Amino acid sequence: MKSLAAVLRRAKEPLELHERELPPPAPEEVTVRIEACGLGLADWNVAMLDALPVTPLTLGCEAVGREVVSGRRVGITPLATSCGRCASCAAGLDAHCAAATWHGFNRDGALCTVGNFSTQHLVPLPDAADAAPLAVLMGSGLVADAAVQAVRGARVGVFGLGGLGHLVLQLLGARGIGFELDPARQVGAPQKRPLDCAVVCVPSVQAIQQAFALLEPRGRLVVAAQSPHGRFDLSLQALVSRGIEMVGAHLAGASVERVLARWSDGTLQPKVTVKPLADAPASLYALRDGGHLGRLVFVP
Repeated sequence: MKSLAAVLRRAKEPLELHERELPPPAPEEVTVRIEACGLGLADWNVAMLDALPVTPLTLGCEAVGREVVSGRRVGITPLATSCGRCASCAAGLDAHCAAATWHGFNRDGALCTVGNFSTQHLVPLPDAADAAPLAVLMGSGLVADAAVQAVRGARVGVFGLGGLGHLVLQLLGARGIGFELDPARQVGAPQKRPLDCAVVCVPSVQAIQQAFALLEPRGRLVVAAQSPHGRFDLSLQALVSRGIEMVGAHLAGASVERVLARWSDGTLQPKVTVKPLADAPASLYALRDGGHLGRLVFVP
């Protein structure tokens, strides 16, 4: 079976479309024909690493497709595999497993027409639904859910309104106040009153520092965006004296059932820009210039 994939052959080199003969799936895998796959700043940050964990590497960590043999529709999440034996896995927090593998990072992702995927964390999905928003829910939607579970307080700032941030803002409803680093993407002027909690949804030092500065004493800083080479500095004096609490939110604590329910009742409505897979190489570099309002999704 032929597969067309968007591949990084080496770090910091252009993304290429590559056709190959797909090998048979391993015993713990199934072959999935991809219907839609999201692409975001997380993919850009992987591409810009000095060295990739695996080469060549197919990008894409949130997708929807159908198993070739059974026809079952499934969601592909960022988490590919986990050990199933450690304390994190035993607690249902597989995303904290030290032996975890991740789509589009140290295991091939889903920015392709067809691929082989571990069955361990595939998500059964409804048939009668548009694939593009569902793909976004499998990655950004789950992270948004985990971030909101970590939130506390009545005034919550959301910093960065891209593929992740706009979903966090939807889930928060009236509690959420949006902050966008790019003035052109800011809707209205957010009141810069002290916040009970801040959720950072973009891997930006500026966003983290801005969020930190606006927190009330004993406020909570939830960092939901990640980058494999990101670093930031905060004042230890301010952190300790103000009693600020910092937590990370990725997939641990997220609920697929809760995300699908909020999508079904209309609370979660991902904004998507849909493009053909052939446009993926050029689109990856466009992310460097501020990305897209919502999430960029590719279809075969």
